[in-house]
Amino acid sequence: VTDLPAGYTVETIMYAAGGINKAMHGWGELLLKLYGKSREEARGDMTTNFLGYSTDNGAYYYYLTEKNKNYHETMLDIKRYADKVGLPYRHWLMDSWWYYKGIGNGVKNWTAMPDVFPYGIGSVYNHTQWNIVAHNRYWSSNTDYAKQNG
Repeated sequence: VTDLPAGYTVETIMYAAGGINKAMHGWGELLLKLYGKSREEARGDMTTNFLGYSTDNGAYYYYLTEKNKNYHETMLDIKRYADKVGLPYRHWLMDSWWYYKGIGNGVKNWTAMPDVFPYGIGSVYNHTQWNIVAHNRYWSSNTDYAKQNG
């Protein structure tokens, strides 16, 4: 760094407590107080309060479906299995495999591709009743949603 703008500041918080759990909790409480926030929003967030199924990087079905099946069929099979063994999923995360990609693999159009969900994303919800957490890696420079792209 060779130059800093006038008025530039950096704050650092150090927090120590008797054990990692106490330290993390205390540090979080201090940050909430410092920025005038509360835990109420997090308490109402389905993704932090209920079990969900993920297709994120590292998951078995990350850019992978069951053999000779699309994601629609794969997700319905996961739902059947979850019901059979008593897994109470309430939501699921669809990673970056479902939408149209543009330059640099960013989002060109945030719409489900028909070969991935031939009946649309809503059909998966209608069959599973699982809320959807939809991933977006980043916007492509040629995204359909930018005014300069038409």
